[in-house]
Amino acid sequence: MHTGGSFKIQGDEDLQTALTAQFNNCKKQDFTVVVLKKKDFDAYSTVKRAGDIVAGQHTMCIDALKSEKQRGEFARAMYFANLALKVNMKAGGDNWTLQDDDLNKILGSATSRNQTLILGADVTHPGAGSRAGAPSIACVVGTVDNKFMKYFGSMRLQAGNKELIDESHFQSMIKERIRD
Repeated sequence: MHTGGSFKIQGDEDLQTALTAQFNNCKKQDFTVVVLKKKDFDAYSTVKRAGDIVAGQHTMCIDALKSEKQRGEFARAMYFANLALKVNMKAGGDNWTLQDDDLNKILGSATSRNQTLILGADVTHPGAGSRAGAPSIACVVGTVDNKFMKYFGSMRLQAGNKELIDESHFQSMIKERIRD
């Protein structure tokens, strides 16, 4: 694994500029972990935009205060185990699998598995402290492998706090998952 080192943003330095410079020094397959001093929606959004969208690199933000608040050995172990699952997933690993015999019992032969698509859909709503008028995020995921462990997703913004996915969004996202 390549380690690009670390850097710290001080004072008024522009986060977007600093991140862009850092991502330009990284290889495309690198994975970047950003430790935020506290929960900061604006900084999180900037990191995700600069890394995941602009640079095409996986990023993960860790809230330093949240990691410090984990009391007790079990709570700390669970917190860091959850982080490890996220890193493994973003690195393309499988966090769990079903044995072939079990898959065959559920779905039949490997041939039928190659013709099966499992879909999931959800809507995430703005959290407490979000800006007024913040949208909800609707998404649909679909399996892309015959072990049903890897998913591609589609997302759309819709009116905040609306639980049902807009029909036109839902149809277009389903079509995208079928095409991929």
